Amino acid sequence: MALEDDDGQQKADKTSLEAAAAWFAYAAPTLWNLSSEGKEFQGKIAKQGQAMQGKEWRGFTKERWDHWEQRLKASGNEGLVAKANHAIGEAKQ
Repeated sequence: MALEDDDGQQKADKTSLEAAAAWFAYAAPTLWNLSSEGKEFQGKIAKQGQAMQGKEWRGFTKERWDHWEQRLKASGNEGLVAKANHAIGEAKQ
């Protein structure tokens, strides 16, 4: 995922960020609920991205959600940020 494969120093490419924002736009309530519940999976499903090595994420957590939200905001793409923030705000209600 674009929000986990960059290291914070390099910006993820626009297409990857748009895909991540689309996930939030259409699935933010579900992603938020799974993150709040701490839903985990076995195997490689939902494994953390390359830049998140050492986190041992195996699913959804509030820490992971917070990371995604911060990376979207740091993307510098105001249009994507606005769309994602709207979906994130609605999901958290």
